[in-house]
Amino acid sequence: KPLLAAPIKGERLLIREGYTVSYNTEKRQPNYVAWYLTPQRLKGNNKRSEFFYEDAELNDNEKSLLDDYYNSGFDRGHLCPAGDNKWSRRAMIESFYLSNISPQTHSLNNESWRILEEACREWVRFGHRNIYIISGPIFSDKQTRKIKRRIPVPAQFFKALLCLDKGKESGIAFIYDNNTENQTMQGTAVSIDKVEEITGYDLFNTVNKNLQEKLERQSNFGAWKRQ
Repeated sequence: KPLLAAPIKGERLLIREGYTVSYNTEKRQPNYVAWYLTPQRLKGNNKRSEFFYEDAELNDNEKSLLDDYYNSGFDRGHLCPAGDNKWSRRAMIESFYLSNISPQTHSLNNESWRILEEACREWVRFGHRNIYIISGPIFSDKQTRKIKRRIPVPAQFFKALLCLDKGKESGIAFIYDNNTENQTMQGTAVSIDKVEEITGYDLFNTVNKNLQEKLERQSNFGAWKRQ
């Protein structure tokens, strides 16, 4: 099971086969998405879905629509990526629910963010480790940009990683700007504490407090890159 954040006011939890969503019914997109990435879950050859889907579990006034993204100028950016769900056909299809999606620039979605997603899989596959991941949008205090006047466009995105494997305990996070610039993992690496400071979320709050505090202070990208 994924590790979640402490409850967020107004959230709606959506339990999927491959991930859990803390859904924001006002913004019509996730507060965050959480999942557990393991070497076993990188096995499988289920292909990407050819379609995105509106989330039937949500009411019409809560969910984003396919039409919201049509000709919007923004990609439908996965929070839990399709590449992490090849192990299950159902998980793959559910990763294309719009409740797992936020508006991303094409440059971010197709380049910098994709590279980060691939790196996470490499850390699991070649590092033989299990990683808890929480990823979500970050909105500006001066939020004005919306697509179709309905869906706020995030200013940034975060991804927080926690490994609790014995002898490999570690944590790191990344914050990417939702723009067209090339961004590197080394340049965007921060501590989980930093993400919590910006979002107000208490991530991985069920982990032993002493261990949680230790790992959430870490931001050593080099240590992850070497493993």
